Amino acid sequence: MTTLDNNLAIKYKNMVGLYNIQNISGNTLFIGATTILSNLNVSNNSLLQGSLSILSSLYISGVTTMNTATVNSSLNISNNTIITGNQTSNNLYVSGNTNINGNLVVNNNSVFNNISLLSSLNILGNLQVAQNINTNSISAINDQININGNNINIGSTNSIINILGTTTYIASTQLKITDKIITLNVTNNSMVNDSTYCGIEILGISGNGFIRSSIDATRFEIKAPLQNNINYISTINNNGDINISGTTTLQNNVTLLSNFNISGNSILNNQTNINGILNILNNTICQNNVTINSNLNISGPVIFNNNITVSSNLNSNNTLNVNNNFLINSCNVLNDTILNNNTTLNSSLNLLNNGIFCNNISLLSSINILNNSILNGNITILSNLNVSSQTLINNNTTINSNLFVNNNSLINGNLNIKSNLNVSGNTNLNGNITLGTSNTTPTNLNLIGQIINVLPEYTDNLTAASMGVPIWGFYRTGGIVKIRLDTTQPTITLVGDSNYSIIFSQAYIDPGVTAIDDNNNIIIPYMTSFINNSSTQFINNSIAISGPTLISTISQLTIDTYTISYQATDIIGNVSTIYRNLIVTS
Repeated sequence: MTTLDNNLAIKYKNMVGLYNIQNISGNTLFIGATTILSNLNVSNNSLLQGSLSILSSLYISGVTTMNTATVNSSLNISNNTIITGNQTSNNLYVSGNTNINGNLVVNNNSVFNNISLLSSLNILGNLQVAQNINTNSISAINDQININGNNINIGSTNSIINILGTTTYIASTQLKITDKIITLNVTNNSMVNDSTYCGIEILGISGNGFIRSSIDATRFEIKAPLQNNINYISTINNNGDINISGTTTLQNNVTLLSNFNISGNSILNNQTNINGILNILNNTICQNNVTINSNLNISGPVIFNNNITVSSNLNSNNTLNVNNNFLINSCNVLNDTILNNNTTLNSSLNLLNNGIFCNNISLLSSINILNNSILNGNITILSNLNVSSQTLINNNTTINSNLFVNNNSLINGNLNIKSNLNVSGNTNLNGNITLGTSNTTPTNLNLIGQIINVLPEYTDNLTAASMGVPIWGFYRTGGIVKIRLDTTQPTITLVGDSNYSIIFSQAYIDPGVTAIDDNNNIIIPYMTSFINNSSTQFINNSIAISGPTLISTISQLTIDTYTISYQATDIIGNVSTIYRNLIVTS
């Protein structure tokens, strides 16, 4: 432009009020306050040094520097923009880089493609970010941050998420964590501590519950919000076995398909069925029936208050107390044993310490006693009985095989041994002893020690038999030693009717009686009594009756009814008696 053109342009700008606008080679310079009532299009660099008010759109295609600008409509900047003062606008569209050295207050929606802030960014309304936010720290203004959404993802598949707070509350109806491990008990300093009382707490109106580690961090504790007692949690290993390390109470029926390991005290209040091995390392009380289909291993004291059935071995390293029936295949007890009721063993019973059996015991195999034992009930053993220490048997004992006694033994009841009796130590037999199955089958009695048998005292053979003394067994009457004989009575039979009639003044000829003993030997019977209804005796001595016999010692009989007594006595002294009624008529 010529000098004249420039002067004319200045005149025209002064005339329309644009005296503060200068054009230099396409560049635009706003030096003072500028008010533009219409659109302003700038196609090159622009410098706005004073206050600028644009009531319509401002389009800037080049580099723009704004000291103070107010745009009441759209501001479109296609290139770099530097705003050094306050900037207020409704809609701000920046296509290139934007540097804001002062405060930026946005009262309406804003879209930033690429923004760098050298100062603080304060947003009073909502902030919507369509893509990622990259930052090192997110802090709350009022100590509370809310993250809302149906699906909230934190971290990636390889991320480690640390919750450093001392208390964490989860207020949700459902919490789902997939294929992840939650690490609790992390501290700011050492990251982890000894994990005492570490877990999840459940808050309730009337009380709190929790799932946490124990004080020594070796077990898990559980408590419901309305529960007073703290319980331990049982665990199952990789083999499906259940392991209990603390006090355990099972209130109802329990069926286990695998092994059951108890390390602490246990109470089983109802029926228990275990298809695997039961291992007990501490005190246990079983209040009801127990069925174990495999081994039972006991390291601590155990009390069974009801029936117990073990289909395999029972190994006890401590006291075993059974108050009811006991059915087992094999029993190995290393410590004291008390069986208060019937016991049936399908295999061996090995007692390495004291044992007390308060009721009947049936063993289908051997019993081995290495220490003191008291057997208060009847004992039936289908195999050997080996006694290595002191043993007290207070009732009858039947052994189908050998009895080996290596130490002192006291047997208060009858002893029936179908095979040999070997005594290496002293043995007291307070009852009868029977060896072998019959008189024709001999058995051996091997004595290295002494057998002391205290003979019972009875008045006669029948009393001795009724008290259990076997045939040919010894008993005494005072200082007289006797042998208990057979008590089978002879068989006595009347010849003729039991009611026999004759006429007054007729002589009485007895029809006779017959008698044999239990070996079919003939015995001569005797008439021992002949009395009338007034109990008058008509014979003074017994009369042998070997057939029809005239009773000549009786004088003429009056009309009456008489009772005749007959007796037969075998060679042992067993007596049988029979009676006949004699009726004398007119």
